[in-house]
Amino acid sequence: MINDIPQEDLHKLIRAAEYDLEVRAELIESGELEKPGYHPKMKAVHEENLKLLEDFLLKYDWPIPSAHGKKAFESAWFICIHAIEHPEQMIRGRDSIKKLLDNGEEVGHEYACIYDRIALYTNGTQKYGTQFWPNNADSGLRMRIYKG
Repeated sequence: MINDIPQEDLHKLIRAAEYDLEVRAELIESGELEKPGYHPKMKAVHEENLKLLEDFLLKYDWPIPSAHGKKAFESAWFICIHAIEHPEQMIRGRDSIKKLLDNGEEVGHEYACIYDRIALYTNGTQKYGTQFWPNNADSGLRMRIYKG
């Protein structure tokens, strides 16, 4: 892993994750995100962010929280877990995060989330129960764990 990553490249990852949240907030505010299916605007953001992450990883590998900051790491992870149409990318991300975890980095929560997220989108069974779907059978206030 390369420890010397320019701040501007780390900032690009952070900004991409922030932009995802901004678009999501706009779509929630307008009521568009409540419609079934993968919203085209959200999909476009996820695809653009994934390309940025792929380029970053080819050049540097995963940002290490203790070396590059937790925010840069979390941004890369956030982009990766939203690559829902690219499970192979999510699996590579999970494996990289597992290596960081095994090397003593405090990334257990992110590892558990990406592990379960992959299970959610590949019809597997969650191990940690981190991914939820709304229970629309009643008031929508209860949540059920998706078991695949």
